[in-house]
Amino acid sequence: MFTSEETKQYYWDWFLENTPKSERPFGMTDKRLEKVRGEIFVDEFFWSDVYHRHGGHNDLNSFKEENSFVFEHCQGNFFGMIYEVMILRGIVKI
Repeated sequence: MFTSEETKQYYWDWFLENTPKSERPFGMTDKRLEKVRGEIFVDEFFWSDVYHRHGGHNDLNSFKEENSFVFEHCQGNFFGMIYEVMILRGIVKI
């Protein structure tokens, strides 16, 4: 499945702007996120999970209101999968 660059950017921006930094995984700073952004944007497995598997919502505010359980699962996968890449690349040490 293909995910448009516009959709990727929307999800990226929305999650980073609407999730308090205190709720992100330990060590996930904006500066570190920028280091993996390019890799995440070309990872269709990531987007097939975060976008397609969770319903392909184009309005995350509505998604959050309509089905908070699935939304929170999507949000958790978004940050969890990015965190895994950060650990594998040595950007975050555990």
